[in-house]
Order: sequence, then C-alpha cells, then structure tokens
Amino acid sequence: MTSKVNKLTILMISFFILAFSFFLIGISKNKKEELYKVNNETDYDISLKANTFFSDEKMASHNYYVSSSIQNINVYFNYNLKNIFQNNISYSYKINATLKGYADDGTKLIWTKDFPLEKANNLIAKEVSLKKNLVFNYDYYLDYVKSFQTTYNLKINAYLYVRLSLEIESKDDYYVELIIPINDKVIEITMNEKNTSKEEDNKVMNSYLVIVILFFIIAITILGFKIRLKKNKESNIIKEYKNYIIKLLNEPTTHNNLIYLTKFENLLAIAENNNTNILNYQNTYYVIKDNICYIYVRRA
Repeated sequence: MTSKVNKLTILMISFFILAFSFFLIGISKNKKEELYKVNNETDYDISLKANTFFSDEKMASHNYYVSSSIQNINVYFNYNLKNIFQNNISYSYKINATLKGYADDGTKLIWTKDFPLEKANNLIAKEVSLKKNLVFNYDYYLDYVKSFQTTYNLKINAYLYVRLSLEIESKDDYYVELIIPINDKVIEITMNEKNTSKEEDNKVMNSYLVIVILFFIIAITILGFKIRLKKNKESNIIKEYKNYIIKLLNEPTTHNNLIYLTKFENLLAIAENNNTNILNYQNTYYVIKDNICYIYVRRA
C-alpha cells in the first residue's frame, strides 16, 4: 500500500508542478502584455511643389507619390502610452532620421547616414504622450543620395527611416517609424511599429516552459528509477530464496480468508516464520497457512 501511495504522490506532485507552472506562465504573460496600453495615431501628409497637374497643395497619407513633385513630407508623431495600474513611468525617447543606401537591387546595405533630431532622457510621468510635428525636405535627402552615387559612380536604392524610439524603465523598447523611398520615381511611404518587450516576454515564457518541463522529466525519472529499483530488489530476493519457491503449473485453490501483501519481503517473512514454502503461479506468489492464504502479486 505504501508503495502505491508513494507512486501516486510523486505523480500528483509532478502534474501539480506542471499545471501550476503553466498557470503562472499564463498570468505572467498576460500581466506583461497588459502592463502598458499603447495608442499610436502617427500620420503624415505630403506638401507638393508648385505645378499645373495637381489641384491641391497637399496629398494625404497612404497614397502613391511622384517623387519629383514632393516639396516636404510632414510627419505627425502622436504616440501615447499608459501604465494600466496608473503607476509613474520612467522613460526616455529620441527621434532620428537615418538614410540607408542599398546596392545590388536592395540586397546589400553599404551606406548609413544619421540625422539626430530630438532626444530626452530620464523623464517621469503618469503617462507618455509624445506629439511631435516634423517637416522633411525631400530634395535635401535626395541630394545626399545623388552626391553619394556621383562620388562612387554607383547606383543605390536609398530609404529615409524616420523613427520615434521610446525606452521604458530602461529596458522596454517601443518605436514607430516611417520608411520613405528616396530615389524612386514613384514612392509609397510605409509605417512600421514594434514592441520588443513582447519578444522578450516570449523568451521569458520559453525559459519558464523549459524549467517546467525539466522539473516534470526529473519527477517522472525519479518515479521510474524507484519502480526499477524496487523490481531489481524483488528480483534479487526471489533469486536468493528460489529454494523456498515452488512453481505451479496451475493456479492453486485458495481459501476464503485472503490477505494481499504489497511487498514480497512480507510474504517471505510469513513463510520463514511458519516454516513453509512459497507457491508461485505466473506473477502471483502464495503462502497458505491455517486456512489463510497470503498473496503477493508481482507487477510485470
């Protein structure tokens, strides 16, 4: 009975550890993902050069644009971040414009030019609210690209990355950026935003999962080792006392008073105390004495 209890206890503890750990991981994941609520309403529009083809002076976002018609690209950063528990937020931010030149049809980055625009460190507030209006003269950056191509006699694909980066509690990095093709005849401006803390949360969650699985494997291994140890111990005892054991071809006729034992050693002790043999049929061992049949069933 004790052996069964031990096995059941180990199994229950193992499954409890597994289930409870998954529960904690779920809570941790939800807390981290919901710690900050982000609202990004960043937008842009295009100011056009004087021309006879376009009736308006500006074009709205999410269109295709003739690059030679662009005077300015007007960027309106509107980024808001709140702590859902309304705690103070320690943050830093910076705004950069970066020119990148790619050769071989955009497969190789060969040139980078940074234009730092704004930066602030170690700010503390109940919420982060960044509203920044910036104007980028398209020809200014196009001239940089043309100069590079002339100097090195090399045609490149160039892009201007305008990025607002936000660092929270010195570890969580958020950003929103516009990607502006520079030397294409017709361009499309795309927006990209990223919260790397979610990627970090996934790494943390994967680490927890590995630990949980390791604990589970260790628990099952210990259980298997104990079972194997018990079987080996029984096998050695049975071999040592084989002269006390009589193998039967048929199952013996048992009496009404049956007592089942959980250990072979107990059955052996009864046989020795009563100076009688142990009967064996398949995996079952018997000692019959005074109308009582003691039975031990060995697991295969």
